[in-house]
Amino acid sequence: MVTENVSLLCYAAFQKQYDIIQSLTQVCDMGDWRFRKELDKALFFALCAEDRRMAHILLKDYEADPGRKHSSCGLHGAARRGFHDEIQLYIQKHEACPDTKDETSLTPVMYAMMLEAPRDWETIWFLFELGAKANILIGGWTYAQWAIQMEKYDLVPRPEEAARQARRDEIF
Repeated sequence: MVTENVSLLCYAAFQKQYDIIQSLTQVCDMGDWRFRKELDKALFFALCAEDRRMAHILLKDYEADPGRKHSSCGLHGAARRGFHDEIQLYIQKHEACPDTKDETSLTPVMYAMMLEAPRDWETIWFLFELGAKANILIGGWTYAQWAIQMEKYDLVPRPEEAARQARRDEIF
């Protein structure tokens, strides 16, 4: 694993090194915005490593922001793993925007598209149900166009169907 661009905090979260997390949070300035941003990224890494316990500790004990904009955050990690409980918690309790973009402009829906079927669509639909918009463009492409690029042909019609349904719901 390449670690040269990953902070020690994020690496420790990914490697499930609870003692390192505790030590780092004791010696670092919890008010420093750079450290806060790294805590938020560590939440992403913990979820990518499927370590819900670490994610819970980072969220509750260290107040990581699961919806930080323009950075990989907990909502992205939860979507990448299809963790519906965390997705719902982050959006409803912590007010994370369901369309929040990371530093490369990927949304939680894009992270969910990386899951295997049928979990990919279940998680995407769950995000739509919680307020994610189906008609967002990422790099000028629709979710359907991204699905084609990712060779996930079963997903191609679904985001557009969800967008049409949302438009119908707005009318009525």
